[in-house]
Amino acid sequence: MRTLQDKNQFRTDALSLYGLGENATSTEEIALKAADYLFEQFSEIDGISDACALVRFFRTMNYADLTDELKDIAKSKFDSEMLETSNCLTLLATRGMQSEWNDRALSVNHRVIPLLSVEAVEKAPMVSRLVSRLGIEVSNVVTPTPGWFLPPDQKKYGVMYVAEAKEDPAIVSQKEFVLPYGIRSVVGFGGLLPTGDMFAVLMFMRVHIPIEIAKHFTGFSRAIEEAISEVRSGKRSRAKILVADSAKGIRRMDNLLGKSHELIAIATVEDAVKALKNDAFDLIVCGIEFDESRMFDLLKAVKRDSRAKPKPFICVRQNPSPLGPGIDAGLTTAATLAGAASVIDAVKMSDSDLLLALESYLPEEIWSVSVLNA
Repeated sequence: MRTLQDKNQFRTDALSLYGLGENATSTEEIALKAADYLFEQFSEIDGISDACALVRFFRTMNYADLTDELKDIAKSKFDSEMLETSNCLTLLATRGMQSEWNDRALSVNHRVIPLLSVEAVEKAPMVSRLVSRLGIEVSNVVTPTPGWFLPPDQKKYGVMYVAEAKEDPAIVSQKEFVLPYGIRSVVGFGGLLPTGDMFAVLMFMRVHIPIEIAKHFTGFSRAIEEAISEVRSGKRSRAKILVADSAKGIRRMDNLLGKSHELIAIATVEDAVKALKNDAFDLIVCGIEFDESRMFDLLKAVKRDSRAKPKPFICVRQNPSPLGPGIDAGLTTAATLAGAASVIDAVKMSDSDLLLALESYLPEEIWSVSVLNA
């Protein structure tokens, strides 16, 4: 039997959630296992059975990456041209006390939620509160703009907390859900992955969760993020990566990525453009000092090529900036506006953290077959 006041149990839970990444083959598998684990662990609290009514695991995904079925659902909600480039909050896993709550295909309103604009998200009470309480800017969820890579152990995670769900405006399904199933408190946790995608878990409880207890759920956010990273680092298959950098930068990239992926090393913009025309790459990594600081020339060339646009372009600084420690804000902003997926200051970053940051931008199919397409 679980006791809410037992802090050690929360630590045990976090370790168990982190361990889900060891044998998992996809992010979706982690979501399914996490939902199962949390539902079982919180099903009985302080002698009260059926204490947890429902657990749901969401992740944002670009509309273009959805299955045809999910695209049709999104279109039925918003038949807009904006959908083609929008992000969507997608239900990856669900586990609950009713049989129909254990199959995401049976979810009526939450399988996919288009996030067309900041204004649209702010008008959705549950999503808006979830994003804001997790400490994430709504604009970063609507239009992911990953920049600085921050390892999980350096992040601060927030928690969404609803002390009493009854009559709370964020919980809109009062008559259909809150009242008939006796929902008391709601706890949500999650964060941003290095790719800019948000993951979030919502737990609907039939017991009251005090605020001081709700704060312990933030440890689950870091555990799940690291579990997802574990899947990527342990289950990688070969990707084709274009590395455009100085000799020093290429050597480091080869040491990090060369054993697991196929690297094509390029020393000039002209050679890089030729390589992009003749071959398909999963990722482009370009040093800021590439070809006498011609990184922006290559970035512009890539963004002009329609075939290369979907491929992430990562800018990496290997040597200290002449403007001082770190990357100057102006360069980061300019590169992001020009279409770079991320600007990484790798000068003091460990090899393991840099590897995690770079591999996080590889497409999902590099790692595993998505459950969404199963």
